[in-house]
Amino acid sequence: MTGFRGVRGTKLVKLGFDHQIIGTQRTMPLTFNLICLAMGVASVSSVLGQLEWVQIPDRGANSPQVRRDAAIGYHRDSVTGNERIIIFGGRPEPMDDTWIFDLTTETWTEITTTPKPAARYSMVYGMSGDYFYITTGEGPNKIFYNDIWRFNMSSLEWEALPPEPSGQRLLQWEELQAQPRPYHISVSNWRLLSGDTYRPQARYGAAGGIYPGSTKLYLHQGFSSERYFDLHVYDTVQGKWEAVFCPKGCTPYNPSYPHARCLHAGTMTAEDEFSMFGGCLTGGGTGGPCPAGDSWIYNGRSMDWEELAGCATPRTYASMAMLPVQNGQRRAVLYGGNEDLPQVIQTRLSTRSMVAILDPGAKTWTIRLTVQNGVYPVLRASPSMATGTTGIYMFGGQDLENGGVRNDLWLLQGDSASADNAIFMECPRVFTNYILVHGCLMIIGWGIFLLWGAYVARYFNSRGKTWFYIHVSLQIIGLLCGVVGFIMAVLSVQFSHFGFAHGIIGLVITILGILQPLNALVRPNRPEPGEKKKTIRMVWEFIHHFGGRVAILLALANISLGVFVANAHTIAWGFWFGYLAFVIVVFIVTQYMKGCFRDCRANDYKADKVVPVSREGSSRGVVVQQEKELVPVAIRTEKEPIPVVIRKERTPTPVIVERM
Repeated sequence: MTGFRGVRGTKLVKLGFDHQIIGTQRTMPLTFNLICLAMGVASVSSVLGQLEWVQIPDRGANSPQVRRDAAIGYHRDSVTGNERIIIFGGRPEPMDDTWIFDLTTETWTEITTTPKPAARYSMVYGMSGDYFYITTGEGPNKIFYNDIWRFNMSSLEWEALPPEPSGQRLLQWEELQAQPRPYHISVSNWRLLSGDTYRPQARYGAAGGIYPGSTKLYLHQGFSSERYFDLHVYDTVQGKWEAVFCPKGCTPYNPSYPHARCLHAGTMTAEDEFSMFGGCLTGGGTGGPCPAGDSWIYNGRSMDWEELAGCATPRTYASMAMLPVQNGQRRAVLYGGNEDLPQVIQTRLSTRSMVAILDPGAKTWTIRLTVQNGVYPVLRASPSMATGTTGIYMFGGQDLENGGVRNDLWLLQGDSASADNAIFMECPRVFTNYILVHGCLMIIGWGIFLLWGAYVARYFNSRGKTWFYIHVSLQIIGLLCGVVGFIMAVLSVQFSHFGFAHGIIGLVITILGILQPLNALVRPNRPEPGEKKKTIRMVWEFIHHFGGRVAILLALANISLGVFVANAHTIAWGFWFGYLAFVIVVFIVTQYMKGCFRDCRANDYKADKVVPVSREGSSRGVVVQQEKELVPVAIRTEKEPIPVVIRKERTPTPVIVERM
């Protein structure tokens, strides 16, 4: 039996050919064997140069317990060439153990030296030289960390790095005036920090890492009591943190940078280039999709963000890592994650063989298939991934097929050239969530039906009742859409539904909208012609008109905020603001025309003068006196006609007035 062996003795492809059969079996024809050999060689050549999953066996007696959200690093000794994998922490319960896997002996060893970092999971980590770095994370009882530690791969010891919490001191206000306070740090917390001891706020669910060969550790966004917008860099040589993005403050209503989130995937695609995908934007003082599907690249030289066209399915708890660079080509892999969350209505789930590939140079995503040999890791969320010399190592994660947690070790074998040679798939286009339905219903309800219903009531209410029926019909349809859209918004947010401006305004709008039909049910009757409007009618009209106008204005403003909160594409918010401009123009023109007509009527009646007159034999009658001839007409009342004489400049016309 002959075979082709992969990394560390793992068999990738096996081709066997028996020319002589023992006992009563016949000898296979040589021609048949040659055909089989040719087919085998062809199959090998077809998979070589592509991405392939290889499971690395565990040949030792001890192994780490199952976990997810652990920190992982790959280290190759520059002298001996020995290759090792290190993992720290993770969950189901926060852990503080350290394990090293020797890729030569394929065995795990637990490192029990102290001191060591506190138990935690969902950290940001990376390898630089002979040191493995970790920072942030969540511990027991919702404790969040912002300390930074490094593990010496030679001495096998942990070391806490500056700035340390014990080194912080209370600053005087005069000292604080000399250095600006970052937006994300409260005044009370800023008093605890000096220029040398500044550190990001404690958090978990952040993304970042260290590019191979670099000395800079990036930390992006994350979550504690709120979701953060910021980006920080830790210099492992100087031992200092620096806030490199959003020192003047960010909001969820600016489309030029990624909105605050946690549980997103990210990796360093160059020494000063950070790439990220997806995550969860809702809750914690912000709103938005969860899972998200937007992707961004941060350029540390120009210090700006660029959004990329989407391709992969929106997800949380995914992982990213760089493939080994080949011929200067850089490629990053996005793998795993939760795609079917409560906010999702319809999506296309990934299969075991699918990975998303990012070309950071071209700023494009593609979907690729790994080699179809039937050996794949189970679909999982929160796996730990690190770049090695022959591919990407992956450990553990939550099994999405049966709900368990794993401790297996895999290698996605290949490099950047292998990614380009892998089988190409079209980007999935099927995705609908409550956010999308909420936005569409709010635009249809408030931006179309309720808006134009109010338009009809304001500008076409002079004669008859047709306008009233149109107004009521449009308001009913619009309000139903608005209420259902509000329900979709509540379903889309996991917690802190009204912890930010868009949510609070939406609640106020919905309350005002529901009050309008209730208010209409108790409206007083309109006054008869010639009767004075009663006070109760005036109060009702003020409440009804003012409440409706305020609700519509707030709705238009809130929809404008919502297109940014929802991470809508440029074409979507471009369409909305174009439509909003059209609405404003229509209302301005109509209001101007109404004013002109009112002025014209006022000028026409300015010379009119009404005086009482008497008819021979009757004391009842009215005369409308103008400058020229008098024209007799009849005014019909409830009892009998009343003679009227109208003096009019133009051709006389009969006028009949009926009392309602």
